[in-house]
Amino acid sequence: MFNGWRRSVPAALRRFSTQPRTPFRHTHTANFSLALKFGCAVAAGGGVVVWASSQQHMGCESISTDSITPIQAGKDLSELKEVAPDEDSMELDLSETKKDSANTWQIIKHIAATLKPDALLLFAIVAATGATAAVNIVTPMVIGDLVSTIQLLAGSELVTQDQISAINGPALRLLALFITQGLLTCIDINLVTRLGERLSLRLKHDLYASLLAQDMAFFDNHMQGEVVGRLTQDISEFKHTFKLVITQGLKCFTQIIFTSIHLLQVSRKLSLALLGTMPFLYIGMNLYGIFLRKLSKEARQGDSLASGVAGEAISNVRTVRAFAAEDRELERYMDAASDASGLNNWLGFHIALFQGVTNSAIGGMILVILSYGGSLVGSGELTGGQLMTYMISTQNAQRSLASLGVLFGQGIKALGSAARIFEYIHLEPSIGVREGALVPNTFQGSIEFKNVSFRYPTRPDQIVLDQFNLAVPVGKVVALCGASGSGKSTVGQLIERFYDTTSGAVLIDGVDVRKLDPTWIRTNIGYIHQEPVLFATSIYENIRYGAPNATRAQVEEAARKANAADFITGFPNGYDTVVGERGVTLSGGQKQRIAIARAILKDPKFLILDEATSALDTHSERIVQDALEKLMKDRTVLVIAHRLSTIQNADVIVVMSGDAAQKQESGNIVEMGSHSELMDRRGAYYRLYQQLSKGASGETGWMGIFRR
Repeated sequence: MFNGWRRSVPAALRRFSTQPRTPFRHTHTANFSLALKFGCAVAAGGGVVVWASSQQHMGCESISTDSITPIQAGKDLSELKEVAPDEDSMELDLSETKKDSANTWQIIKHIAATLKPDALLLFAIVAATGATAAVNIVTPMVIGDLVSTIQLLAGSELVTQDQISAINGPALRLLALFITQGLLTCIDINLVTRLGERLSLRLKHDLYASLLAQDMAFFDNHMQGEVVGRLTQDISEFKHTFKLVITQGLKCFTQIIFTSIHLLQVSRKLSLALLGTMPFLYIGMNLYGIFLRKLSKEARQGDSLASGVAGEAISNVRTVRAFAAEDRELERYMDAASDASGLNNWLGFHIALFQGVTNSAIGGMILVILSYGGSLVGSGELTGGQLMTYMISTQNAQRSLASLGVLFGQGIKALGSAARIFEYIHLEPSIGVREGALVPNTFQGSIEFKNVSFRYPTRPDQIVLDQFNLAVPVGKVVALCGASGSGKSTVGQLIERFYDTTSGAVLIDGVDVRKLDPTWIRTNIGYIHQEPVLFATSIYENIRYGAPNATRAQVEEAARKANAADFITGFPNGYDTVVGERGVTLSGGQKQRIAIARAILKDPKFLILDEATSALDTHSERIVQDALEKLMKDRTVLVIAHRLSTIQNADVIVVMSGDAAQKQESGNIVEMGSHSELMDRRGAYYRLYQQLSKGASGETGWMGIFRR
């Protein structure tokens, strides 16, 4: 092959150098040499430009490892480097490979289903991209015609004006192709941008809806930063790569297919020689791609872990500041970020290696064209114009292959993002928000616990409630008191069905809560937590959160009943005052009173007051307590309290303990009865009450009582 190239092309060029340089007057050999020299020079120059542009493109695109997902906590960089392609790690498990392929096809099916509403827009994009690819395919042919026309002119001893004008035909066609290509590219990019945004919006809707529907166990088990990262970072990266695949990928793939057909038509021998190397390149890309996908998954997990660490510290920045723990948190974050950076560097190295080898192989294809193609020109099997067409078409194919190599690496990362997105979209909660279960016509408010045992999903070894039995009659006020960890707040969360019991049943109006629609349950229950959470909006909107259709007058009335009107109207913007994230601009007592106003506005049939008045001063507590007593009239109420002063008027007081030695027949319950009945028994409640009357703190008193 190389001998043919050395015999034909240099000899032809030497002959060209000895010919007279009179314009338009050359021998046939000189004409051939002129076209050959011009074609090879342009093709070689084009190869250098495309090579450089592809390398620059790869530098900007392919190693952008800045969006990544969860590796197991505690895995450091030294462990991660064990996934390098050594002899052990490169042995592919066939079953695992099949599983990855099945998962990939499943992800593609999910993406296709998400794109279904935009089928017409997608069809328009395919048409515009196909037209652009067609223009790119036809362009080398027209260039070849132009070169052939010039070659014919160079072969004429006497050139007329009409012959010179013959150049105008292919030149104008070439100009029209360039203008058409620009217009089609503009249309294509606009359509793809619109499709990408629609897809992104649809994914955000589906993912956020799925996250809001997850049960409490899910949020207990996942860090906030990792969850939010899937909603923002993963969708953003997937959208970016999806748009590239639609525009560049589809265009490049089309160009490769039709350019290959055209190349076979120009020279079957040369094309078959090139195609002989393709299977090896394809197999190598796929095998290495499996390895790259594993690295990408590891890198994404590492970055999500770092995001989770940062999100946790930022969301609790006041605690961090109170303990002067800024340096510790920074060190903790940098440890996680360093691990993630090491993963990304390792991934970037292998992507670079993959693309470097791929482009070197493509460069070898160019060498085949120059060598073998030169021999065909020398033997007269190809003309100068055909060689020019073949070289430019090959350059287009080479550029398309280089782009596909870049997109291949990006696509692997995008599939990882898509897998994480659809993992949460299709994640079925154990307790649905709307299960379509039983929705009774009325809610009376009778609650009963029957032999309930419960363990939190994140703490399966710790029993919180053990054979717990309790009845809360309609219209009665039942108060739970006891030391921390005795399960008081857990009782309220089981009524709301934030969790399901491990064994036993919770009944509402005689029906197991697992048979009732969760939304119906929560609509009829008002829950005031000991740590009220407000949204970063106005006070008016925070109160109206309990009843979105409430009027301003109803909001203001609820605030007055909760003893919140005075401090609200004292703000310059009144009810329109923005409280900041989690109500950060308000005091604890102010936040609690807004939360009480929100519950009052909701007007529920059943109330759960989890230390609802703990943040109020004595005067405000008395006023709010009066309002709550009016609100609690003819309603079932569960009061959770450490301070006995808030529960003395309850119909039933339940003393609870998490200490196994204190548990009675009803599980965690030590004793129960009214205030007067418990005082007469002189048991745990009586002893605590006596201690509190002497000035002991509630929590200290409980711990002391249960140690006796």
